[in-house]
Amino acid sequence: MLRSTFFARIRAAAERETVVSLIEGRTVSGAQLLHAADRVAAYLEDLGAAPQSRVLAVMPNCLALLVLYLACLRHRIVICPVSPDSPQQDIEYIGSVFRPDVTVEPEALLACLDAALDEAPNARAQPVSADYDDNDIFSVNFTSGTTGRPKGVAHCAERMLANAGAFNTQLGCDAEQRMMHVMPMYYMAGLLNTILCPLMAGGTIIVAPALLPRTALSFWRQVIDNRATAFWLSPTMLRMVMKLDRTKDSREYAARDLRHAFVGTAPMAPVLGQEFLDSYGVRPLQSYGLSELLLVSCDSPSSGELGSVGSLLQGIESGVAEDRELEIRTPYLFAGYLDPESGAIDRANGLQPFSTGDLAEFDDRSCLKITGRKKDLVVVGGINVSPAAIEEQLQSVAGVSEIAVVGEGDDVYGEVPVAFVLLEKSADEAQVLEDLRESARSELPAASRPARFYPVDKMPTGPTGKIQKRLLVRPVSP
Repeated sequence: MLRSTFFARIRAAAERETVVSLIEGRTVSGAQLLHAADRVAAYLEDLGAAPQSRVLAVMPNCLALLVLYLACLRHRIVICPVSPDSPQQDIEYIGSVFRPDVTVEPEALLACLDAALDEAPNARAQPVSADYDDNDIFSVNFTSGTTGRPKGVAHCAERMLANAGAFNTQLGCDAEQRMMHVMPMYYMAGLLNTILCPLMAGGTIIVAPALLPRTALSFWRQVIDNRATAFWLSPTMLRMVMKLDRTKDSREYAARDLRHAFVGTAPMAPVLGQEFLDSYGVRPLQSYGLSELLLVSCDSPSSGELGSVGSLLQGIESGVAEDRELEIRTPYLFAGYLDPESGAIDRANGLQPFSTGDLAEFDDRSCLKITGRKKDLVVVGGINVSPAAIEEQLQSVAGVSEIAVVGEGDDVYGEVPVAFVLLEKSADEAQVLEDLRESARSELPAASRPARFYPVDKMPTGPTGKIQKRLLVRPVSP
């Protein structure tokens, strides 16, 4: 069982720092981490948890949530993490669907963790004699609800660890990795990408608060001071840590010591990737995945032009339908969605191939490129127009910070593309809008040229900075 391998690798780092929490100011060895996980599992069992019981945790990024994950993974308990910043109605809805046997009290969990770490500085945790099963559910993560009510996506422990292992093998992640963790921990990328992957590699995790504008100023200082060799960021986060970088030696450190700058959760514009490469001397590696499929592919340092999401992970097969929708067959498929009425896992939803809803193509190196979302296509007089292709072209216009293209109703064509534009602070609005129109006229087909450009003060975004297009509202004319 991969769980046994996973925890054996943590146990192998018994005396070495395995987690460095900048939030609590604690450094935890592999032995301490396993001891703390077992103590937290005992705390959950005292509250009534048993193998495959459901535990709900409404908590921010912290060491306690990381240990809770490991306790549940090690003792066959199902964990559902929820952001404390979620609307109360979403928290209540998730609770009603998930139907937890235990709801974690953060203060009690913290007290349990503190006691475990204080009493066992040199503890050597022994393997758990658990009857692991391939079909054990480990996590239920609810989607962000950008298109409606959040959906509970259930994943098996063994498949998640197998996916982490395949990713590590393909990207060369090993025990020397020191992962800077600034993703929201309740998010799949904050669990799989930045906890399970580095621990599966035998590496170290540096836990920091989720990256926001107020914490981005200290990002590079934390990377350097803690000797981080890798991080995962969304494109919005990547732009943020570049724009707010006031650290004198960040570029020198990155070029010398940063092995992996992973980018995921949303498409990265090639111009943004090139800007990072030119500034820091490290190629940002764009990954592709879905909540239901976990990690599917990732770019590599030796790839050609920026813009692809790289090669498929081992064991994954793909196909492109006639309408260019990407279809995936993967051994890491989710177990199913939670039925909103019963709370049971509807495993019938786990059929393959899985239709991703993404439009894709492969280049001559068999690298995958995502060209848009099927549901986002704008149909202009019968012509399918991809907002992603328009955004990629217009993002390079000077003065543009972010751009989002959506469809808007039109009496003649039925629908036309329009662009919402967030400008750089120092940009001249009139000049940027004129440059955007000129770029569209000279570089885009007629049907793909935005009919209107709407400047906005702020883009509506999700937890990792991904633009929530359904919340974009056309400005009301005065």
